[in-house]
Amino acid sequence: RSFNPDYGRVEVPEIRRLPYTEQWRYYLANQFYDFQLADASLMQFRVSRGTGGYYSFSYLECPFRTLSYAEFLRVNGFTFSEVGEDLRVEYEQTSMDNPLKECVTPSRYDFATGDYTEGRHPASHIHLGHLSEVRLATKRILKPLSFFCFVLRQYYPEHWYMLLRLPLPGHCAKHIRD
Repeated sequence: RSFNPDYGRVEVPEIRRLPYTEQWRYYLANQFYDFQLADASLMQFRVSRGTGGYYSFSYLECPFRTLSYAEFLRVNGFTFSEVGEDLRVEYEQTSMDNPLKECVTPSRYDFATGDYTEGRHPASHIHLGHLSEVRLATKRILKPLSFFCFVLRQYYPEHWYMLLRLPLPGHCAKHIRD
């Protein structure tokens, strides 16, 4: 978890020109993410409360074939209770030496009423892929939990299935259905 990512320092136009692997490394190295998932993928939640509001939530799939931190520890003969986060740096360095995945599909949700253009640019939409013009319009404005559930359902179906089997409070179930 990165508690205070300073997204204002990100040079978005320059970063978007980089190959995907370099973008992911840049965000990781500068801690421009809110959460790093167990497979080293990154989640970003940017919210601007200015006129009309602006939301941008991103899922940056790790471009490397990686083990989770727990699997890395197990393979190296350790448990989390023994070493905690002490081997996290070694894990991250090792992860970037792994072979690249053949394909990654990052996704991003954007909501910005000021960017709306009829028939071309929906105010609320999901981008799929890297350097892609795909914009899937959404009828609802997604909240961070709804976007996280979208990622969980689409990218981690086994974890999604486990979540659905849990007794959830009503407010969580509402976000999952949306």
